[in-house]
Amino acid sequence: MAAIPEALCGEITDYIHGTTNNDPHMFLPHYPDVVEHQDSTVFSNISLVNSVIVHRFTYLSKYSSVDELAAIAGRLYGPRVKRYFIERQQDTFAWRLEIKIGQIKK
Repeated sequence: MAAIPEALCGEITDYIHGTTNNDPHMFLPHYPDVVEHQDSTVFSNISLVNSVIVHRFTYLSKYSSVDELAAIAGRLYGPRVKRYFIERQQDTFAWRLEIKIGQIKK
């Protein structure tokens, strides 16, 4: 499995790192929305005009079934995470997402 950026996989972050959380929605208050500026004139080898604006937020998504969520999460994070959702019979997932915005120099 590829390395997962810290706190970007959402409610399963602790689970992936070997600890468990009995209430997946307890994840939501621990990671509030954050908007910050990262001083960077280069992002992924692309020259930028100013700093990069980074917005991190939690999105609670509801899937049509436990099987659908388990299939998607299992594909992204592996069979252990697939079992996590199947065992819980959970069809919601609190994703932790990040958007980066910057203006490219011409």
